[in-house]
Amino acid sequence: MSSAGNPVDVPSDTSPSPAYPPLPRPTSRRNDPNHPLTPRGIQTRATWQFLPHIQFYALHDESAENEFERVISPSLLALLREWGYPSYTVTFTHAGYSAGKTVPVVLVIAPMFKIEHAKLMVAEFDRLERHSVCELFCYEGDTRGYGIAD
Repeated sequence: MSSAGNPVDVPSDTSPSPAYPPLPRPTSRRNDPNHPLTPRGIQTRATWQFLPHIQFYALHDESAENEFERVISPSLLALLREWGYPSYTVTFTHAGYSAGKTVPVVLVIAPMFKIEHAKLMVAEFDRLERHSVCELFCYEGDTRGYGIAD
């Protein structure tokens, strides 16, 4: 696992208009080659090449936010508590290769996050009855606040 990157903020007047509409049961990029989060190969522009990477965007999506709060978050938090992680972050955001093509996702970040726990968390996420949130990303990283006195 890698350390988490900083989400990219989108102006507040940007309303969500995902190019990938909500499905009865969101498909994971693991099963759908046309999903907006499917890994992309090297891109070529003029004389240079680059590998596109997923970015995170702060968008308002009430149905996905409610699903996160009522269905997803309680299950994931229970697992983190059961495993004894002293600190962690579980948050909702949108992800995509561009701001115009995003999907609702959940990020879980914990210091010294075990791969086995991440796999179990993904299995739990896949088991949940979801209609809006499409993907779960697990990261190993520091979750403490900066600029706050201890």
